[in-house]
Amino acid sequence: MHKKLLSYLWLPTSIIIFLISFDLNYDLSGLTFLTLVFQSAIGLSLSFGRNTSLNTIYFIFSLVFLGLLPWLHYSMGQIIWRSSFIPESTYILVNGIIFTANLLVIFIYSLNFKAIKKITPTPNYIIKPKLTALMLIMLSILSFIILFYMNNFSFTQLFFRGLANEQKTINIESSSIALVIGMITRMNAAFCFFYAATQIKNCVTEKSFLFILMLISVFPTGVPRYMVAFAYIPLIIMLVPPMRKSSFFSAALIFSLIFMFPFLDQFRYFSNFSNINLLPSAEFFYAAHFDAYENFASAVEANFVTNGYQLLGSLFFFIPRLFWSSKPVGSGYEMAEQLGYVFNNVSMPLLGEGYVNFGLAGVLIFASITAYYMARIDKYFLNIKFIKSTSYHQILYYFLIGSLFFMLRGDLLSSTAYIIGSLFSWVIVKNFARYVNILKFSFK
Repeated sequence: MHKKLLSYLWLPTSIIIFLISFDLNYDLSGLTFLTLVFQSAIGLSLSFGRNTSLNTIYFIFSLVFLGLLPWLHYSMGQIIWRSSFIPESTYILVNGIIFTANLLVIFIYSLNFKAIKKITPTPNYIIKPKLTALMLIMLSILSFIILFYMNNFSFTQLFFRGLANEQKTINIESSSIALVIGMITRMNAAFCFFYAATQIKNCVTEKSFLFILMLISVFPTGVPRYMVAFAYIPLIIMLVPPMRKSSFFSAALIFSLIFMFPFLDQFRYFSNFSNINLLPSAEFFYAAHFDAYENFASAVEANFVTNGYQLLGSLFFFIPRLFWSSKPVGSGYEMAEQLGYVFNNVSMPLLGEGYVNFGLAGVLIFASITAYYMARIDKYFLNIKFIKSTSYHQILYYFLIGSLFFMLRGDLLSSTAYIIGSLFSWVIVKNFARYVNILKFSFK
């Protein structure tokens, strides 16, 4: 009883500590932020009686990136990319839009998420466990060799995102091709380990070797933070069963946003370990990592609407610019160019993408579609009766949980390309292992 009560009390307690720790404004704009914070907290707490889900991620993002931190920025008079402050009328309008979108998400999600009879999936039998494990090692090694070549055979480039006063070199001329190949090779190593860990019994030595290959290929300080989420959120949920509960996972993720992500960010321009701080500085929370709300507000203020043109870039991201010279760039990038920002590689949250494409109606459309598919995916995976241990299909769900946060922050073009590229790796590993077990080998 005490544990259940604690699982519900930590969230309002944390919000109260935040409210009394900072000198927040409680004017009209501040009150709209307060309303957003409590709405997101309620939406998040509604998931606490269930397992961790996509719905959990949505309201964590809404609480932190669209509620608490923008309110702090507003109260402290902080802006990130803009040359002028956001008008109060824009704050009120944007907060009203977000509030309405969140209500729509709660309604549509609840409408489409209904308990159904437990489904027991067909077991995925591995009839050649030793051979499957060895072949997964071969696939993982091949992926690593390609990745190692791309990074100029430098372990330093694999282990650190960037080094001070040193240019990171990639042995592929096309940056877009390099990003796609880099994503697939890294995630191949991750999914090879996950397949062995969930589908193959025994083979401890082979699994350990696959884990080492995954760790080197997706080293936490050597990749962007979204890729850390892609690979390590499934790992943590798999290894730590309490993380499958929404209340526990939510607390851990918010803790990671406050402490772990600032720590990893220091390796973007690493110089030496003496400059690494274990605790975050206040400046981190006013930096570009939390520009999602500001960019959304800027799009609304400038009435930056493309009538669906930006969406085309996300839907057809796989078409090279060589064949489509006018292919849209990311929505944040395009807005920054049109508004004359000194820096253009900025984010655009998913709700902002809706506005950029179709105006106010687009926000409601994107919110509705997001809620519908979150409910359908959550409904399917949370109602499957898995036997004994985690399955490879559950790993897919845990990956989607980790990747949704990236998509919510945006922009849609890059998140769509990276997520689908990673899903392609999941399919590659699954089919590779299946064919190993179908083909006739004497070695088992």
